[in-house]
Amino acid sequence: MLHRHLLGFVITGLAALNSASASAQLIAGGASHSLAICADGAVRAWGENDIGQLGNGSTQDTFEPGVVAGLQNAISVGAGLHYSLALLNDGTVWSWGLNDLGQLGIGSFTEQSVPAQIVGLPNCTAIAAGVNHALAIDLNGQVWAWGWNSVGQLGDGTNSTHSAPVQVIGLTNVTQVAAGLMHSLAVKDDGTLWSWGWNGSGQLGTGNTELSHIPIQVSITDVVATAAGFGHSIAVKTDGSLWAFGDNTDGQLGDGSNVLSASPVQCSGLDGIISCASGNRHSLALKTDGTVWAWGKNMDGQLGNSTSSDSPIPVEVLLSVDPGHIAAGFSHSMASVGQGDELWTWGLNSSGQLGNGSETTSTVPVNVEAVCTTDAVQAPIGIAMRLNVFPDPATDIVTFSTARMVDLLTIHDATGNIILNYMDIGNGITVDLGMLSSGVYFATCSMGTSMARSRFVML
Repeated sequence: MLHRHLLGFVITGLAALNSASASAQLIAGGASHSLAICADGAVRAWGENDIGQLGNGSTQDTFEPGVVAGLQNAISVGAGLHYSLALLNDGTVWSWGLNDLGQLGIGSFTEQSVPAQIVGLPNCTAIAAGVNHALAIDLNGQVWAWGWNSVGQLGDGTNSTHSAPVQVIGLTNVTQVAAGLMHSLAVKDDGTLWSWGWNGSGQLGTGNTELSHIPIQVSITDVVATAAGFGHSIAVKTDGSLWAFGDNTDGQLGDGSNVLSASPVQCSGLDGIISCASGNRHSLALKTDGTVWAWGKNMDGQLGNSTSSDSPIPVEVLLSVDPGHIAAGFSHSMASVGQGDELWTWGLNSSGQLGNGSETTSTVPVNVEAVCTTDAVQAPIGIAMRLNVFPDPATDIVTFSTARMVDLLTIHDATGNIILNYMDIGNGITVDLGMLSSGVYFATCSMGTSMARSRFVML
């Protein structure tokens, strides 16, 4: 598999001043795909799907929102270069898409076109997806990382890439994390900001350009939210001001210059900030008055101000609504009014990542219609059936049944590895699964373009 880790960066930096919602990413942008959580906890995805990053079992691009297979009760999503993450309300984390650098965290380097649970990860409260590495916060406020680790971006003191989660050294009481191309950030409950990984442009905010394999404190306090770009970082303080550090080639620090800074500098003219997000080389901020502001690279209209000119100072995005959430992809941006409600997107649309049914790039926000309605979210493989699982508690016999005729029933483990296949089972089948070891398994049945999936546990 071709390594794609130099193509670009994506991370969303959704964070509110309310700590209870500071880590909830209800929308997310990847290199060329997008994600959104609906009010019922289902996840929608659209855009590029060459590696299965839309999670619908296919590798076909879609220009409108489609269903991510099998996910329910999602509370946060993250989008990387060609992969995706979801955090469910039970604390489990799921991943799908490209996995050549272990960015799915499932203990292997196998791609997944449908979500697979990250086994061995403690129950979590927040997630973040960088280009090819990812982060999660557990219930104890500790941070876990997996994926690409060429310059210490996993924070475990090594340069070793990990396909399964490893604990970041020395961090406790963390409330929010962000991941960039090759660096990571964490906010603690005392308002301190910590960084680790690559620092060639000063994106660690330590006043120098020396990389770090373990977290080090940034010279800024009272931080409540943070976001990481390709080579820059931004942070919101309790007073509503926004600060930035790192690469500034395209004005992504928002201080009116194009000069990089290895120490935090204040973004020009912004106050009342409650949320921030960073794309490849552009940044976004949401104010208390509901306006969204953008700055930095604008070649594809990702600033949403009806031009394609870069801006080293914040410009107002031309939105006619007051959103509650923002997100940034590689070269596109997103804003939503509520969970699964009105969604607006703008910027690059080469793979349909704007979700408006076209491949036309837009320099102004366009409305994504029917994100969560039934008619608009039919994934290529469908989710039209229900698969029932009836175990016999006294034996290893399990009965699988559906209301429709089934062509194929597949049993696979939590990492996505297929263990058993049963063909032409009609409306159901009873099998002895005594050969399976204890653990979590999934059964998937399919008939034509329809699919259903159920989770079961072998004791």
